[in-house]
Amino acid sequence: MKSPCISVCALNGDDVCEGCFRTGMEISRWGTMSNDERRAVLHRCTERAREMGRIW
Repeated sequence: MKSPCISVCALNGDDVCEGCFRTGMEISRWGTMSNDERRAVLHRCTERAREMGRIW
């Protein structure tokens, strides 16, 4: 499964990337995660983006 990185790599004060909405830990672990774990991360990213008002 491809990384959701869009090359806007900037962690905010909550340790969430402003580009892909993953946490620093999720970014660092991405390469060793199973596809099921990656799907769970992507779901959390969508929720974070909503909470941050980036998607509706």
